[in-house]
Amino acid sequence: NSIRNSLGGDFDEDGDVDINDYDSYFDCVQGPDTGLLSPGCDAFDHDADSDVDLVDYGAFMRAFDGVDCGISILFSPLGATVCAGTIVAFEVAVDGPIFGIQWTHDGVPISGSQTIHTVGPVTHEDAGEYRASVQGQCHVAHSDIATLAIHPPAQITVQPHTIGACLNGPAEISIEATGFGSLSYQWQFEGVDIPDATDPDLMLENVTKSELGNYRCLVSNGCREVTVSEETTLGIAPDISINRQPEGGDVCEGTAIALFTGTDGVASFQWFKDGEPIAGANSVFLFVLSTTSEDSGVYHVEAEGACNSDVSEGAVINVIACDGSP
Repeated sequence: NSIRNSLGGDFDEDGDVDINDYDSYFDCVQGPDTGLLSPGCDAFDHDADSDVDLVDYGAFMRAFDGVDCGISILFSPLGATVCAGTIVAFEVAVDGPIFGIQWTHDGVPISGSQTIHTVGPVTHEDAGEYRASVQGQCHVAHSDIATLAIHPPAQITVQPHTIGACLNGPAEISIEATGFGSLSYQWQFEGVDIPDATDPDLMLENVTKSELGNYRCLVSNGCREVTVSEETTLGIAPDISINRQPEGGDVCEGTAIALFTGTDGVASFQWFKDGEPIAGANSVFLFVLSTTSEDSGVYHVEAEGACNSDVSEGAVINVIACDGSP
């Protein structure tokens, strides 16, 4: 309506007031000050008094030039969501003589002066809003905005991490990712594809020295756009060894026993008495708070690492009655 009223009678909204509008004007005339306005006739109600009369006729004739010089957009370009690498065509259809076309991307003029504007193969930088401005003889018509969206690449949410393996033992390297469509995976060793390694989890059954090195994963989204993970290094977990032996001795009955051990490397522990495992004794130390004669015996600890284990020396504990009786 703003175009209609500013021109005082552009009924067909083509940017001019011509013979086509002239014919429509007389279909809308209701007589002087009737206060009646037929549907669609607001284009001629110049004084905005809800009717079309002689006052409006004067404004109409001042705008009338009799020449059809207008232009209008028949249909605007359509938006799209596509994969990177796709070729996208935006098209605008125009009614009226065209004196020039300017396409814009996010409001910035770009090359292209035809009714069909091609973008591509598209990259993520091409995403945004596209619009055509068409120059007619009398004015410029603007299309609706068409939004171009590009499917994002896969996002790696959990990177593979550095691990230690045991020779001739299993190893697992995992990755987690999200993204458009069905994701596909390809693991690489030292930059070379590993045959049949196409799952999020890479399983190595019997690790050899030749398999020690750098691993990474290529994750492809539904558009086959590749995201490369960080590298992780597969190495051999260090052997553990006990570096502190538990110490035995005589202990007065009713007092506490405190045995300690230590290891080079990370390990789990199990204490034994006379060759039998002690339930719940899985720390670097062993405490017996109030001893009896039944606590006498030989104590040792076993340390278990990722790839090996070690056994301490035996510590002989002799619980005695401290009043001197045997």
